[in-house]
Amino acid sequence: MQAALKAPHKGNLLTTDGVHMNPLGNEMMAKGVLRALGVDAAGLAKVDAAWGTIGGCEGPRPRLTLGQYKQLAAIAGREGMSLDELLGAILNKAVEATLARQPK
Repeated sequence: MQAALKAPHKGNLLTTDGVHMNPLGNEMMAKGVLRALGVDAAGLAKVDAAWGTIGGCEGPRPRLTLGQYKQLAAIAGREGMSLDELLGAILNKAVEATLARQPK
């Protein structure tokens, strides 16, 4: 971890705020635990392949004004979901559209 943190990069490579792990930090720590439990390189490769298909990786949250927050919370309520669920759905659609536009 110390080597990764010393490598040149923009922003927090492994953390959201210099303390709490982001998805890349979580992956690094999980691999360290798996290695400590005796998982070999072949096993880690299988884990990598599986992790690439599992949902639930949290990303950045939008910075909302209080007005935007209230409007989106009202929309979420009308649609029978939480604000986090609504924001997740909006972000997922934007991610899928962005990835679909990229060359294969």
